[in-house]
Amino acid sequence: CRDVGFVVVTGHGVDPSVTKNAADEAAAFFRQTADEKLAVAAKGGAFGYIPLESEALGDDGDATLRPDLREAFAMGPVANLRPTAEDLKLTSLSAHDREVLDFCYQPTPWPKPSTPDACATGMGAGLRTAMEELYHATARLGNGLLQMFGRALGIDEELLLSKTTHHFSAMAAINYPPLDRGQLRPGQLRCGPHQDSGTLTIVWENAEGLEVLPRGKTTWQAVRAYAHSVLVSQPAYFSCRIAPWL
Repeated sequence: CRDVGFVVVTGHGVDPSVTKNAADEAAAFFRQTADEKLAVAAKGGAFGYIPLESEALGDDGDATLRPDLREAFAMGPVANLRPTAEDLKLTSLSAHDREVLDFCYQPTPWPKPSTPDACATGMGAGLRTAMEELYHATARLGNGLLQMFGRALGIDEELLLSKTTHHFSAMAAINYPPLDRGQLRPGQLRCGPHQDSGTLTIVWENAEGLEVLPRGKTTWQAVRAYAHSVLVSQPAYFSCRIAPWL
């Protein structure tokens, strides 16, 4: 954690069928037409569909020069955890406070099923159910990891959990469609070098390509994926990127 910023976690107890189901439903969503996916576009918001080449997460990212070669669908908290002025120990909320809260706690624009039959395939048929199930499982894992980190730091293991009462944790399914090397612009990556915000980033990785930059180093290091494992990072201190050959 101190030098690399990422750890590989096995034995986490999350049923592989839960992650596979979410991945399968997300893949079905990404196979839809552009118009169908854009119907639930994030449009600058926190959650929803993010089209291919529409953003650049690099530290010096410029979507007009080297956009990220990926598309995604992001969801927000399942429960309404939006704090009140009293929760925040404020006498009242300013206009800026409300603007920030509106952004962080906006609803997820889920796609509607393409047929009334709940068992039917097609956009939205099972995406919400599958992603919310994985969201809950990942949240339980995250809580356990925070308790373990607290114990390792020699503090009350419930202390870190007490700071997440009003979290707005997001989860995203990310698709990296096949590319021809001729499509790459100089210096372009699947996802540019960046640092996440937040307490923990948990990555369910099913393909190689993730690279990390250890503290004090100048050479990027590939991350090895293990079966049924997750990658956990302390995002505020370390950089990662997704290599272009994925």
